[in-house]
Amino acid sequence: MPSFYSVAAVAVLASVVAAQQPQCEVIGYDSGTILAYLIHEDPALADRLACGGVCAADELCKAFAYGDGRCLLYQDALEGNVYSIETSPYTFNDLSCVAGEVEVPETPVEGEEPPAEGEAPVEETPVEGEPEGGA
Repeated sequence: MPSFYSVAAVAVLASVVAAQQPQCEVIGYDSGTILAYLIHEDPALADRLACGGVCAADELCKAFAYGDGRCLLYQDALEGNVYSIETSPYTFNDLSCVAGEVEVPETPVEGEEPPAEGEAPVEETPVEGEPEGGA
């Protein structure tokens, strides 16, 4: 027979897992406990994939909202930080809601120029006797 403590531990674990569920396509407003750290006033970014792509490319971004000609980026997940209000022009998503749907642009290594569009990156051949990475 399970003890009270094992039942309580399972209940706590279940609530933690439930709390980590991503918030996707929530129409509403932020609660004011978190604020957007970046707002793009660009109607071209005011849709799920465009705004999600901007969020995915920003290492600080954990969630985003789009609508009303804007894309808003948030540093915190949405759990407990957004109110569902059907008349809002904004739709909120945790970044994980668009995982696999948006591409994160590659960041070039400092000092390297990215290859021109359509060109393959140039492979460097190490010179015998030189340490890797050049002289």
